[in-house]
Amino acid sequence: MPIFFPVSEPLTESTARFIAVANVLAGVEQYANSCREPGFTLLESEARRVAATPVRGGRELTSRVMTRLRIAWQTELAARAGDALDDPVLRRVAAQTLPVQAYYAVFNAARAMTLVAGAPVDTHAAVQRDFESQRARRAAGPWRLTLSGDPKAASTCSLEPAVCTVTGFNLLESGHEAAEYVAAGLRMTRKWKLEAARDEWLKRSRKKDGSRYQNLSPAGRAEILSGLRRTTLIDFLYEMRRRTNYESVDEYGSDATDAEVHRFHEGLLYVTKSGLLLYETQIAQYAGIKALTDAAAEWSRSVKRAGRWATEAVDERLNAIGQAVR
Repeated sequence: MPIFFPVSEPLTESTARFIAVANVLAGVEQYANSCREPGFTLLESEARRVAATPVRGGRELTSRVMTRLRIAWQTELAARAGDALDDPVLRRVAAQTLPVQAYYAVFNAARAMTLVAGAPVDTHAAVQRDFESQRARRAAGPWRLTLSGDPKAASTCSLEPAVCTVTGFNLLESGHEAAEYVAAGLRMTRKWKLEAARDEWLKRSRKKDGSRYQNLSPAGRAEILSGLRRTTLIDFLYEMRRRTNYESVDEYGSDATDAEVHRFHEGLLYVTKSGLLLYETQIAQYAGIKALTDAAAEWSRSVKRAGRWATEAVDERLNAIGQAVR
């Protein structure tokens, strides 16, 4: 189903960047809903998809695993705080920190799951490689999609599974299919990764006379591109966090409308929740749903003073996971 967004007034560059990301996030959430199994909620459907791949259970939730889980849940709670009061001003203020919180919530869930699985990964690059090589194929909806090719030319890009043709279009446009916004978001992420790799290449490479290169040669770009693995949704989360931390936050101080800020929040909170679900479902497979539920209950007691809303997201996922892994 095509997505239609309200038409904005003439935009500054920073506002346009913000709206483009908000539109990608809206497309990610809508595509996820289009993949939902009939008769199940979105979270139930996603948990069923992950749990369909069997693993060898009988693992233990050690104190190190519990620490990573608590960090993931606590970081998600911080991400949800700006949205909990449904206040446009608070939502706008929180937009700058949300990409960082969203990424670290999922990152720490990944650290917890891989530790339970017996193959722990702890660095950003390792988590991203593990997701692309091991997790994407068992994931649901947008988390399952991977993109290859040269982001400079949409015609060279390939989406797997091929749920749509990768085309070049202005991300401020409305009326495209939800899957096309997901593909465009992955292509944008791949472009960001190439830019970061280019900057790193220019920083470390020297000419024969010892001077720095001013530009990346076509051969150098081809070399970087050939070593770039397929791009996934966790790469998108990471690149949003990296750019927020180390490059520019101008778009978060833009004059985007309240509706556009709300679309950004809603989409990014969905990505956070579904990313956590993916890893939590695998933890339940490895250690049992009771162990995961007990860990969540212990954490919930520590935040109960914040109110019922504080644990709603975790509780909702546990209910979906419990049905999927029985």
